[in-house]
Amino acid sequence: MRSLRLPFMAVIAATALCACSSGSSSSTLSDDASIVSLSVNSSAVALSDGAFAITLDDATTEAEIAIVLPAGASASINGGSGTSMKIEDLVYGDTKATIIVTAENGSATKTYVLTITRSLPLKVSLVSPVNSSVKVEAQPSFSWNASSGAVSWLIYIVKGTSVSDGATAEYAGANNYKPDALDANSTYAWRVVPVDSSGKAISEGASDTWIFGTGSIPAAPSLSIAANGLHPLLSWPASDGAASYSVHRNGSSAAVWKGSALSWADPNPVAGQTNTYTVMASNGFGSSEASNEASISIDDGGQVAITID
Repeated sequence: MRSLRLPFMAVIAATALCACSSGSSSSTLSDDASIVSLSVNSSAVALSDGAFAITLDDATTEAEIAIVLPAGASASINGGSGTSMKIEDLVYGDTKATIIVTAENGSATKTYVLTITRSLPLKVSLVSPVNSSVKVEAQPSFSWNASSGAVSWLIYIVKGTSVSDGATAEYAGANNYKPDALDANSTYAWRVVPVDSSGKAISEGASDTWIFGTGSIPAAPSLSIAANGLHPLLSWPASDGAASYSVHRNGSSAAVWKGSALSWADPNPVAGQTNTYTVMASNGFGSSEASNEASISIDDGGQVAITID
């Protein structure tokens, strides 16, 4: 019987072909749809009960989300493909981001929710005028405690007991403000809203509304006069709410004296005639009516006669 001898190279090729056909056809793609790590503004956020959550301080206005995935996996964040996303103009309270991870095999997916909580700012705390105060002066100094994140403030001062939407505000570059003269015998409400560096009003940090009442134009004083040698001494009791007084002589609208004292001696009465005086009390709301008249007569011989109406 004749034997068939194959060439050496042919034997090797056949052996190799046999070895290839006996192995596996392909490797299995991963179905891992997990998130290896997640960070917000470079701070790691841990997975808890299937979700991610982080709290940022009230001064933080942006959130940069970054995730790391298993090899071959892909993701979308709030519908946008990729493993990173920047949220600008972060609102106070909760902002949610939905993250969908697709495994390497293209069929396994998993959805995660990231909750980013921007802390609410501290409310503006009003200081003065005190709530429910009365007889407040015409130009009071408004003040309040500064709040975090604020670089300026809007101050609302309106007649009535509430600050309505659309009320006119004044801008304050510091945490104090002095208005134009307010009306007498009126009720006012005031409120302050902080403004951040972008010029945006932070309504979440707005103060409570406080109420106060303004004072009145003072009542006319009751004038007395006494002989004081040749320098008549005028005196009067304090008028409620008065800041200053003015003395008028012989019907003149121009005051011969102004001050806060409750008495005044005329250094230059007109000799040889009757000198008639009135006094008026004033404050930021205006001046009182003239007081009663008080007169003194000094004749050429230095004799004095006093008359008080």
